[in-house]
Amino acid sequence: MHFYWMSQAINGGKKLLNAIAAITLSFSVSAASITPADYAALAEEAKMVTQEGLNRLVENPSVQRVMADPGHSVIHDPYGQLPKIQEMIDKSGSATVLIIQQLDNLEWGLGIRGEAEFKFSTALENEFRTKAPEFLASLPAQAILNLAEAKSRAASGLVRRSPTVASPEIVLVVNQEGFLHLQSRRDIRSLRMPELEGAAPVELDPRALDTASKDGYASVIISLKMPAGYSAAQGYMSKRAWDSQVSSLRSAMNDIIGSVYPQAVPLIQHYDGLAGGSVVLPLGALRSLYDKPDPRIQSIRLNDPIEPALSISTGGGPGGVNVQQLWNNFNMRGAGQFVAVLDTGTESEHAFFDGKSKGPGCYGTILTNWMSVCPAQDYTGASVPGSIGAAAPCGDYVFPTPTYSPTSMCRHGTAVAGVAVGRNGLFGLNGVAPDANLFMVNIFSRHRLTIDPATGDYQRAAFANDIVRGLNLIVQLTPS
Repeated sequence: MHFYWMSQAINGGKKLLNAIAAITLSFSVSAASITPADYAALAEEAKMVTQEGLNRLVENPSVQRVMADPGHSVIHDPYGQLPKIQEMIDKSGSATVLIIQQLDNLEWGLGIRGEAEFKFSTALENEFRTKAPEFLASLPAQAILNLAEAKSRAASGLVRRSPTVASPEIVLVVNQEGFLHLQSRRDIRSLRMPELEGAAPVELDPRALDTASKDGYASVIISLKMPAGYSAAQGYMSKRAWDSQVSSLRSAMNDIIGSVYPQAVPLIQHYDGLAGGSVVLPLGALRSLYDKPDPRIQSIRLNDPIEPALSISTGGGPGGVNVQQLWNNFNMRGAGQFVAVLDTGTESEHAFFDGKSKGPGCYGTILTNWMSVCPAQDYTGASVPGSIGAAAPCGDYVFPTPTYSPTSMCRHGTAVAGVAVGRNGLFGLNGVAPDANLFMVNIFSRHRLTIDPATGDYQRAAFANDIVRGLNLIVQLTPS
């Protein structure tokens, strides 16, 4: 069992990092062998963050590691650049970073070469001239190695690219403290390494072409490039900023598909909030995208089905999480939280979930050999979130399955939800977070013909597209 403790880092009475940065301690001890008193003693040790205290923590055999941590960062990092920035700082002591602030009037767009385009407006210019200096003034001066130069550049306003395009970029040279500080902030939309922008290679899944060659078509997931300024953190963006990003990504996807197969444009399933979508394309159209990928494409992957598997436990022993120690010693039972379960559907009226707030959703795939089991489904195979019976196991609300065998996939979602949030089951069994509420999303489709000989039931599988759509729904329902 790993425990985490956070406390402000002080070095010889001076701030080692800053008021927001922290020391994270991960204790590599089993929950069964540590008492609340032991834990409290280690917590008190963690508060002794003078240099002497840090030395004592590092030498403590119960402490697995001591590391600086910025806390919960909301900065979206689609290309894994933040670890690379850290590597640069570890190597040379500093790194150059490109920052885009959260600005209410920022209208981000994806350019035809896959680059970021920011629409110029007087409102954006005025906002940048106000907020950029305020932002720079709030930074720890000792942590930003080019602070004077950055302030001078910001005073000049937006970086104009053309009469209609201007970038609100801020370029900083930061040391370790500065990097940790930037990651901890909530007013930064993206934090990138300039020399890495556009360096991610295009990924083309060969299985998609293989499938199209065999069947004449393939359902694919297309991810678009996400240059500086792109963010999935909707809760921290103004409506104008969010809407402009969604509109630009939809327009780019429509343009790309329209160039190879216009008939499919109305059928694109856009992932609003994510840079991409899914579509069914014939072999010729797909081959055109593979032979000469549009510069705005980051990847094309086959939308393939995935069957479920279950091997989990709340108990102790190998593979168990030993969660009872958290319930008994620290009263950590998930109260006030929602747990989302994306699976084969959940028996919402099961006694295991009595008294819980429950929300249903459903996404399914419609192909020649596959059908969605969602009630009141639209042309994409999805139900309106919250629809009656949306998350019923295997679509029972619309496609009743007379009986479930003990090994039926239709039981899988209920089992997973029970392990997650079940309460007061037989023999006093509980899930990991028995006081948490439940959001259920059925993401499994049914094969039209194939029967699983082990269960006597139709084959069930979740397509990658429906997994993404289910996750996107959860993201949109999350405040931040």
